Amino acid sequence: MEITIKATPEEVKELLQSIGTSKEQIELNEQTIEKISLALGAKCNLATEF
Repeated sequence: MEITIKATPEEVKELLQSIGTSKEQIELNEQTIEKISLALGAKCNLATEF
């Protein structure tokens, strides 16, 4: 499937920054889940794909 989006260079920059921020937040969430899992003595997984 192909999607075409018309955007200004500034809009593209903002979108890429948002994606970067989202990926950073996911990494932080994964670290938090791992810490909680270790504290509980259990193992939890968060599957993410990009």
